[in-house]
Amino acid sequence: MAVARSSSPLLRLLVSAPSEVVDEFSHTARRVPFGSGRILMSPGSACEAILFPIAGRIRVYQMGADGRAVTLYRIQPEEACVLSVAAVLGHQAFPALVETESGGEAWAVPASVFHQWVERHPFWRKYVFSLLAQRLGDVLAKFEAITFRRIDVRLAAWFLEAVHASSRVPCTHQGIADALGTAREVVSRTLADWQRAGWIRTGRGVVEVLRPAALATLAEKTPSV
Repeated sequence: MAVARSSSPLLRLLVSAPSEVVDEFSHTARRVPFGSGRILMSPGSACEAILFPIAGRIRVYQMGADGRAVTLYRIQPEEACVLSVAAVLGHQAFPALVETESGGEAWAVPASVFHQWVERHPFWRKYVFSLLAQRLGDVLAKFEAITFRRIDVRLAAWFLEAVHASSRVPCTHQGIADALGTAREVVSRTLADWQRAGWIRTGRGVVEVLRPAALATLAEKTPSV
């Protein structure tokens, strides 16, 4: 069953693609749903399809021997998982964990077909190189933050990014620790200090930011080695 082009959210990605590329995607990709909390990939597994999320949150992370999880990145809409692409093109097993954080859906392209597309079409080769460059930059930035920035500075920046229309941020201490690559106890201790200072108010599954200016000042501190 062919997917109608007019309904494809990936038209933004394929707008500059040759008609042959768009036709192949429309006739090959299948729309698949996924639920929340589902492990899509684990270390050592074979990558059978390349997913392009339409909606929903998908996290790629690694789990340490001590049980700590470090988020590598989240797959954005229209964006393939760079580790999946690397595994398919390099004929390697998948090296991390992929978990859905919310329900959603994605376009799925068989791995063997995507491999052929990259070999045949400059459009897909350019896309893969761009994706690799973007994710390498993200990983280097995360490495710099973990290595050179204090946890309170990184935590302040995390909250400032999370605060948008509302001052209330849905989160758990463990979820924040996973996102920042640190221990839950470290996050809990820092949040307790901020609450005593009147910067935040914590509740069950939520943190309310009371003094964003104080967090902004902290987030702007120069990294120290």
